[in-house]
Amino acid sequence: MTKKERPNIPTIMHKQNEEMLLRINAEPSMESDSCTQGEFHFIREWSELEAPTDFELKPYFEESLKNKNNVSVDKYTDVRGVGCWQNNIPPIYDKGNQGPEFITFYAEEFYTVQGRFQEFFEYQSLIAELLEMDSVKISTFDWGKAAAISIRMASRITGRKKILVAKIVSPERFKIIRYYGSPELEFAFIDYDKDTGLLDLEDLKKKVSKETAAVYFENPAYLGFIESQGSEVAEIIKEHGVLLIVNVDPTSLGVLAPPSHYGADIVCGEIHPLGMNGNQRGGQVGFIAVGDEEKFFNELPPHLVSTVPTGLLSQNEMYEIGQTIMKNCQYAVRELNKIPGVKGARFSSPFVKKFIVDFNGTGLSVETINERLLEKRIFGGKDLSMEFPENGQSALYYVTEIHSRDNIDALIEALSEIINNEKNRKKGDLTHEGVSDEQQS
Repeated sequence: MTKKERPNIPTIMHKQNEEMLLRINAEPSMESDSCTQGEFHFIREWSELEAPTDFELKPYFEESLKNKNNVSVDKYTDVRGVGCWQNNIPPIYDKGNQGPEFITFYAEEFYTVQGRFQEFFEYQSLIAELLEMDSVKISTFDWGKAAAISIRMASRITGRKKILVAKIVSPERFKIIRYYGSPELEFAFIDYDKDTGLLDLEDLKKKVSKETAAVYFENPAYLGFIESQGSEVAEIIKEHGVLLIVNVDPTSLGVLAPPSHYGADIVCGEIHPLGMNGNQRGGQVGFIAVGDEEKFFNELPPHLVSTVPTGLLSQNEMYEIGQTIMKNCQYAVRELNKIPGVKGARFSSPFVKKFIVDFNGTGLSVETINERLLEKRIFGGKDLSMEFPENGQSALYYVTEIHSRDNIDALIEALSEIINNEKNRKKGDLTHEGVSDEQQS
């Protein structure tokens, strides 16, 4: 056997760097050449330092977090209608998976950590009860991935490639859906009514066919309104053997009927609002639920990321949460409508948790309003002027059970002051310009 020579990686990389520099007519520099030990003398000095203790590190990080660019939602009012919403998370939820029933393990292997199965059982039991579905998948990565997997499942079950998606779904989630579906699946949007936000059923009838695998929409929708035509949608598409996939916020199920009641075959969504911390707006976990049919649960993928101790919740608690959110939202919209030029809810349909605030009548941009709100320690609503330009200067706001009446009143007061100040400033500018013209004449 002939001896094979192993390539000298540093030499090869050095030659490649020289060739690249020559192509762009650049002189070789120290960064591209192999560096000597002397040039990296600080490495030796660093290695000789003693590692700081946890106690010594804590003040350093606390001081770093005081930087003016680091802002916490604990000290600000947050009404942005995207990302991780602020929900009430009782301390017992964070401690729930540390109880004795969750630490019955041995050998440190997943399938021998018996306490985890108790957690999975509680999580799946509550989600199944809320959704009134038979089988619930152990969690997926996030809301978007749960939706994407659900759509791929529908394609495999039906053997079809075309997917109809509500045009008013979350743009970010749709990017994930399209990425997971490419290049096999074909996507088309279903139009919506510009006044209510509801699906355009006539447009749906034109686009659905025997080649369609599934229809996907969110309820409550990305923009907060309730899609009240679920039964009509199911009736239209079932004639073509099309599956219905509904993406749902579980906190709305205390006051809304679950998607299974109006014909959903696959239900997915996000369990973050049920008791997960924001974790830099990254604390998200998706779920998928199906009926008790072999063709459905055989397609559930074996993905596992994390769960939350949802066994500590109950149907009564979900009803109370839903009622509180509805009341807070209604109060916020009613007070917003009192501000001149502001329309508290852009759509006429009922809504839960999220709603579009229309600022077109103020003459101000959402960007300007949000900059002023930030000065008052308030995170303003998500600017929709890029995602849904047909709504002009509108923003997506959200209100949950943690937003007290004082929080909402402070928001209303801040918005009123901002809009009045900007109007007065513009009047002053116009008056000043008029005086200047007269003096010049």
